[in-house]
Amino acid sequence: MATAVVEISLASGNRGTVGAVYKQALKGPFGSKVDGSYRIVEAIPNSRIKFKVITGPARPLGQFDVEVANGGATVRFSLSFEPKGFMRLMNGVIQSTMNAEVRNLSGLKTLLEAK
Repeated sequence: MATAVVEISLASGNRGTVGAVYKQALKGPFGSKVDGSYRIVEAIPNSRIKFKVITGPARPLGQFDVEVANGGATVRFSLSFEPKGFMRLMNGVIQSTMNAEVRNLSGLKTLLEAK
């Protein structure tokens, strides 16, 4: 499965801290790149990172929660978006992109355990 994220890099701030901005390009319709840069709005070490997309056609709010127990960890990811105005017409495309991002997290466990 191809990832929706094409490129990502730290644009400003300190990595993983509140206020850090990450420049992100997502795979858009017809192979185009869509800007989906985001800012970290909450960061609790080893527990939670919450981010707000600040560029691009959709501005979802996302969150990773990590719960460590019994020698392992559970990661929960949520992504929410409420389209307004003209964006309601794009809801299907936006939802598909968000679903692809969530599906791609299934490989995260394998990636982390390989390191």
